[in-house]
Amino acid sequence: MSFLSVRFLGFFLMVWGLSVVMRPQKNLYKFFLIAINFLFYGFFGLAGVGILVIDAFINFGFLKILEKRRWGRWVLGLAIGFNLILLSGYKYFNNGWDVVGMEIIAPIGISFFSFKIISVLIDTYRQKVKIESLVDFLTYVSFFPQISAGPIARFKEFSEDLNKENEIDRSKFWVLLISGWLKMYLIGGILFDVVNQTIYLPQNFSRMDLVLGMLSLSFYIFANFSGYCDISEALAMVLGFRTPKNFNSPYRSVGFRDFWQRWHMSLSSWLRDYLYIPLGGNRKGKGRKYVNLLTVMTIGGIWHGAGINFLVWGGLHGIMLMITHFLDDFVWPRFVRVAKWVRVTGRGLGWFLTFGLINITWIIFYPKSLEMSIKYFESLIWTGETRTVLWSGGVMGGLILVGILSIWGDKFEEITTKILVRVPAMVRYLILVAIFYLIIILGPNNYVAPAAYFNF
Repeated sequence: MSFLSVRFLGFFLMVWGLSVVMRPQKNLYKFFLIAINFLFYGFFGLAGVGILVIDAFINFGFLKILEKRRWGRWVLGLAIGFNLILLSGYKYFNNGWDVVGMEIIAPIGISFFSFKIISVLIDTYRQKVKIESLVDFLTYVSFFPQISAGPIARFKEFSEDLNKENEIDRSKFWVLLISGWLKMYLIGGILFDVVNQTIYLPQNFSRMDLVLGMLSLSFYIFANFSGYCDISEALAMVLGFRTPKNFNSPYRSVGFRDFWQRWHMSLSSWLRDYLYIPLGGNRKGKGRKYVNLLTVMTIGGIWHGAGINFLVWGGLHGIMLMITHFLDDFVWPRFVRVAKWVRVTGRGLGWFLTFGLINITWIIFYPKSLEMSIKYFESLIWTGETRTVLWSGGVMGGLILVGILSIWGDKFEEITTKILVRVPAMVRYLILVAIFYLIIILGPNNYVAPAAYFNF
């Protein structure tokens, strides 16, 4: 169920109204959250709800054993192995299993809730968290604003919010909703049309159109996913929960190290804490660090999907991270004393190369197969078509908007929130209604761009 659908609007209004009544009664509120989480997840298929519940019960059993500190490493290894087998079975080896006449496909968001569960298992083993009850654990795993596409919240922060009363910043809530709709519906809708045409039929377009398609894809993925995260944060806020920050102006990055500190930050921090550091991190010499970076990013690529294109995408990002770290370790320290204009020029060139390479790797990431990616690059190099048919004022406006939001998105949110706080309530709601109306009439008339990360 899309966050932009009329059905979801009715669902959320019901949840919002009931949550106001339920929140003061903490124990009852937890059962209420579980019920609405399952109701939301049930819209994607009842089989998924059953898988999620069974998965949560089995892992809760593992957690109780880990808390007793008996056979710790063996139980942790068994628990992680179980979750990885479940994730792999559904995501990489399942083409629609038939069980008693019913097709069982991979549950929506299985990558996200599997990583959440693994983080709890490891934190419990490290004695950093303690699960008080099955209800708390089930609420965390199934939390509907985050289950379909993240962000990957940590149990410690979630549990704190679950057991206390958080104030709702209503102005920020509305700004997040506006930002989410603007990115997902308006900008995503405009750019998706260009992406859809160029990705699947690149041979029909000129080189300039294919360059536009590449830029549109980069900005579509950012607008769609960060817009989803804005709406997710707004929904969680209404229910009394904080959400981990997932984006920090990623297309301002200089180097891939900087990029992964700004892009999909909840995944980056997960990979760092539960994979990179246990592998040795940077504690065992430079050579081992580079191998760990390549290993982690390759696994991160495979986490996104079963196709060989995800493996290649992750491996390329791993190689770029290795190069970035090598430059940080051995090259850039030698340029500390050079003239300022040289440093500024170098930084500008670094940004240009980083952004260009990110655009190229998205062409590997997004299509359904590596063959389609290769076909795109072949068309980009060898195309004989000279007409440009996709460049338009609307597309250029969408690209410029994403560029602005990618660079100054936090400032936009901060300034807009301050303005809404200071104006009278009636004026505030008139402004909000006018903005939503403009987004809807300027957006696509006959479709909503699909959520870019729902398949992960």
